[in-house]
Amino acid sequence: IMTNRKLPVFRTAENDLDGQEPVYIAQGGKKRKTLLSKIKEFIIGTTELTTTDKSISGAIEEVKEIADNNTTQLNDLANPSLLINGDFRNPVNQRRKSSYNVNGEYTIDRWRFINDNNGTMTINDGYISISNGVANNTYLQYNYDTDMKVLEGEKVTFTIVYKSTATYRLSSFIGSAEEDVNIYLTPIDDWTVKTLTLDLSSWKYSIGKVESSIILQSYDGSSFTNGTLDVKYIKLELGSVATPFIPRLYGEELALCQRYYEEVPAGQQVLGVKDNVNAFIYWNFIVEKRINPTVSFTHPGYDNNHVNAYSNNIELANTPVEIEWTNKRTARMKIPALSSVPIGSAISAFGAITINAEIY
Repeated sequence: IMTNRKLPVFRTAENDLDGQEPVYIAQGGKKRKTLLSKIKEFIIGTTELTTTDKSISGAIEEVKEIADNNTTQLNDLANPSLLINGDFRNPVNQRRKSSYNVNGEYTIDRWRFINDNNGTMTINDGYISISNGVANNTYLQYNYDTDMKVLEGEKVTFTIVYKSTATYRLSSFIGSAEEDVNIYLTPIDDWTVKTLTLDLSSWKYSIGKVESSIILQSYDGSSFTNGTLDVKYIKLELGSVATPFIPRLYGEELALCQRYYEEVPAGQQVLGVKDNVNAFIYWNFIVEKRINPTVSFTHPGYDNNHVNAYSNNIELANTPVEIEWTNKRTARMKIPALSSVPIGSAISAFGAITINAEIY
């Protein structure tokens, strides 16, 4: 009760108050720090808040919103794809055909086509197609290389964007030691995304065999199918979450593909010098190959390893070339028995060069 109680004399300076004085509703314009402001200074200091809302609760909510947005952005970061040439919207296609139908041949780089003589793989504008006129075993295969061994014991996630007129499957023989793991691609008219996470804790690995590959196959789980499968891309990434697909730059993708295969179109000129009997040509590869490759040097219209050669402007048509040896970086080729060419003469040869280190 404050009846007849005399009010104390207020001091004129805020810092003269010692925090022990009674607080009254009206203080004549004088200032003093509240208990809340003292707690605020003790916890966060006297620096002014940089948030839009200067109140403690408002600032906390604002910072939380920023943190939540950052978390969402981090979740959207894209893991790199572990596959080479999995972007079929603009694939590397060094063999330069628009369609492929030969059983066992490689098509776009890193992808091999298997069919029972009635299938075709076609490169379209922004996607590829696998089609077969009858229900038989038709599939496109990607063979893993040894560098995938590092994933043993990890989880990986597949993503495929497709549409189809029949049921196909994306099958990977890397998930289980006993069984493959499948994504069944049921018929649908519109582009559709499907994902699957695999546990690689029991990896069964062997280069060039089905348990170390991916296949896109005309199969519905019980029988072969016939129809057309269109695919924009396939992604394989580390982890159990499918993240956005960000394609590599084309030049980077090409360099990765050239570790397995390299082709120089017909008309390429290579130079050598004749010794006492033969002329020798050294050809350096653009990219070091994964193994010592198979090399051929052939002019269109001639038998394998026959070219058009010239010396002193004299044509040496249908000249045989021998691939003497190769390593991962270089091939040495020999044009033998040039008796009509003087020793020390320069030899130029024209043809197509293929350097093949693929997995079969």
